[in-house]
Amino acid sequence: MTRTPNFSDYLSLERLNLGYCEKLIEVDGSLKKLKCLIYFNAYGCKNLRELPKGIGGLQKLEYLYLGSCEKLRKLPQSFARVTSLVELDLSDTAITRLPDSIGNQNRLSILKLECTKIDELPNSVGNLRELKSLFLSGTNIKELPFSIGNLESLLELDVSNTKCLQLPKSIGDLSRLKIIRILGTAIKKLPQTIVALKELEELHANGCSDLKWEIPEDIWQLSLLRVLDLQYTPIENIPRKIKLLPHLEKLSLGRCSELKVLPELPTNLISLSLGLHSLRQFPNLSNLTKLEDLSYDGHAENCGPFFFQDGQCQLSLEVLPPCVSTLSLQNHTISLSFCCNLRKLTRFYIGNCHWKEVQFDGLEQLVEFEVSHSSLLERFSSLSSLKSLKLFTLKMCPNLTAIQDLGSLDSLEKLEISRCPKIGSLDDLSDLKKLKTLIIGCCVELQAVEGLDELETLTILAFHSCRSLKSFSNLFNSKVPNKCLLHISGCPDLEARLFVGMFSTYKEQKVGGKRRKRKRGV
Repeated sequence: MTRTPNFSDYLSLERLNLGYCEKLIEVDGSLKKLKCLIYFNAYGCKNLRELPKGIGGLQKLEYLYLGSCEKLRKLPQSFARVTSLVELDLSDTAITRLPDSIGNQNRLSILKLECTKIDELPNSVGNLRELKSLFLSGTNIKELPFSIGNLESLLELDVSNTKCLQLPKSIGDLSRLKIIRILGTAIKKLPQTIVALKELEELHANGCSDLKWEIPEDIWQLSLLRVLDLQYTPIENIPRKIKLLPHLEKLSLGRCSELKVLPELPTNLISLSLGLHSLRQFPNLSNLTKLEDLSYDGHAENCGPFFFQDGQCQLSLEVLPPCVSTLSLQNHTISLSFCCNLRKLTRFYIGNCHWKEVQFDGLEQLVEFEVSHSSLLERFSSLSSLKSLKLFTLKMCPNLTAIQDLGSLDSLEKLEISRCPKIGSLDDLSDLKKLKTLIIGCCVELQAVEGLDELETLTILAFHSCRSLKSFSNLFNSKVPNKCLLHISGCPDLEARLFVGMFSTYKEQKVGGKRRKRKRGV
């Protein structure tokens, strides 16, 4: 459909949904006759160039969704007469300017302008006294008008990935503001008035590479703050009074390259992300009795009790609170010691850590384990102790030659191994009676997967670019379910350079292939 039909016979229509009519070019001018229309959705009509001039006659229109109308360049002048809107979505359109008449929308609650070419907001935006959410991410906006401080109902402000260089001081007048997002901007500092935002719950500044914000000591006045995300920023200080934030649950400080010292942290923290490259002293985390999610990025050998000497410099987890259930370690170059009591640890992620061995003593409750980009890893120790492990992922471990005791993980439900080129065979998997997903890719020396024919709970089985993998053993007596989805590509010895389908279909093809070979032999 390139043009909508005439709407003259539908004068009582309240909802019109044209979403994702990608060939639609024109909306019939009779739209203006729909005096009862409340909801108009043209989201994803990427060839729609303009709206009918009579849209101003839709006096009851409350919801107007024009997002992803990529060729829509402007709103008609009659739009100024529409004053009943509650939600307006202009995201991902070609609109370059918001009309001054936007200030007439005295009922507007949500305004979405993401990924447009708009470079400024009119001062009249300050008249939107009912506005609760303002989304500006990905626009060309360089500054917000001072009048934004008049948005007395605003709860959420997003200027992420804009050209914004600062927030106006009037932001301190937004007494109901709960969420601020400035991710990926060139903002260098936040106004002191930010501490006046007594209702603020979340501040997201991830990736603000110029943010040298001197966090004020009176940040403790933000008593409802739950999330403070300052990852990938050059901040240099965390004030001592941060410990007085009674509701702070998530603190993200990974890759803060200029941060030297961490003070005592608030005891209510549930999630903590740290980069250790520049820290002179590591904080004592033993008081964080509610901490569940902990991420360490990098290391520094002068981090006090975080390291101890026992033949060689090791990373000690003794200082970690025993309540941690998710642990992520990235970019560590020293070996790991689990001389700890992390009995609640259920998820463990290792990335780009230069260890030859990983030990699992004391981690019996582990449910998910992932290792990626570990170029020196050669072996695992005590893998058989992981009786609760359900998800096991190995990616890009080029020196790993074997996975001892893999077949003893009898709770395992998903196993994924990719880009581990030196693994020649896998342990007997026949006892993995709960395994549902097995994915193996780019393991070029892998020749056999022992016990594969006994996996009667498999629902997904995939082999990609395993050029040395031989034919399935005991294929026709296999217990692999017929309905198991099988995906094979780049495995020439499986006689299927590309196969996607049910396991039963694969077996039928193999039977047919054998019959054809016998006939040719005759």
